[in-house]
Amino acid sequence: MADEVLAVIGFFTTVMVLGTIFLRNRHRERLALIQYGKDSSVFNGKERKNSALKWGLLFMSVGAGLLIGVFMDNIFDTHPACTFACIFIFGGFSLVYYHQHLNGKLGEYDSFKNDYKDTDDLL
Repeated sequence: MADEVLAVIGFFTTVMVLGTIFLRNRHRERLALIQYGKDSSVFNGKERKNSALKWGLLFMSVGAGLLIGVFMDNIFDTHPACTFACIFIFGGFSLVYYHQHLNGKLGEYDSFKNDYKDTDDLL
């Protein structure tokens, strides 16, 4: 019983200490920027236009991973293992797809074109 209480107290103490350190360092950085006359626009995050697309893809793929994972668990009789693996795999695929979609790299791969340039000067 005492171990669980100590673990909970330790966890919340760690969270509080890390939060305090984060806020204190952010305050110091902003004061240094003001002192040297710099703009504090560095701290403003970029506005993402497609955040709904990212979260939609992630939640849809997690749902598909959950569905396929439960199906595979019933087939292979490995109850929690396949579910979690499928959730993470499908979620990762959706985030990779989102990244490729944002950078405009979908559909640009030409398998007949060889862009490899040999920079080896041995010959």
